[in-house]
Amino acid sequence: MKKSTLLITAGLIAVGVISFIVSNNNNAQSTNNDPSVSDSVTIEETAVLQTESASSAVHSVSPYEIIYQHNDKRFRINPKETGVYHPFLLPNESELELIEMEKRFTTSVIPKEVLDALPLSKDMLFYMGLQSNLDPNLWVYTERKDEDTLFNVRLYNLSTKESKILFNQASSPNQKYGFKPLIFSPDNKRVYFEAFVFDSYLNNEELWELDLNTLAFREINIHSFYTSSPKMSPDGKFFAYPAASQPNNVHVSPNQLFLFNIETEEESRIIADENGFIGLIGWSEAKQ
Repeated sequence: MKKSTLLITAGLIAVGVISFIVSNNNNAQSTNNDPSVSDSVTIEETAVLQTESASSAVHSVSPYEIIYQHNDKRFRINPKETGVYHPFLLPNESELELIEMEKRFTTSVIPKEVLDALPLSKDMLFYMGLQSNLDPNLWVYTERKDEDTLFNVRLYNLSTKESKILFNQASSPNQKYGFKPLIFSPDNKRVYFEAFVFDSYLNNEELWELDLNTLAFREINIHSFYTSSPKMSPDGKFFAYPAASQPNNVHVSPNQLFLFNIETEEESRIIADENGFIGLIGWSEAKQ
């Protein structure tokens, strides 16, 4: 082949490549400007993409991940500084290494020696108790009057035998409800309580923080349609919880998952599926 022929051929190839690039860019721009075209992907697709190539540009806020169920699949997800969440699909047969933060006990499961040791007020029955992870001797528990809404919330140390009533129905932050202990903060300085209605299915009505030094309450303003007890991250920074898109009743299933930053009081929705089921399983250590 002559040299002039080679130059012409190379020029044609270069023009073709440039045309292909320009065409692709124009197509991408027209797609982005067309409101009828969606750039969303399914959770499964996102999980595969993130598994194959995890972005290093976005850093994790927490060394812990949320494990949740979406319909018949399980996922793990890590809160991000940008507020963008990327689920990772978990194999169905994989073992879950959950970090248990709550040690709550009802009458049927509390150790008998502990139940016998806890002071109870006259005409009051043990209802629900919470054991501290930091100090196993420290308990917070609710006692109630049988077939009545009267209750006390007590603090007790099994080792020192110190006992204290933290609050009762009259001094509670919302007298419409009973209060059950949910979890200690990791430093044992605060306890979180759920408001509920005795002897009904209304078990998840409000969430409150109690400072054990000042006995001051702070309401944790999470989604009003949350459907089960929130789970705190092991570092005490977040609450995760499922919620419904309509008021709770016995027929409502959760179809959203939320994250609440306890310090900033910011709530963000991680995922929603109007026609699906979304359940919270718990927290685990983040995968590297």
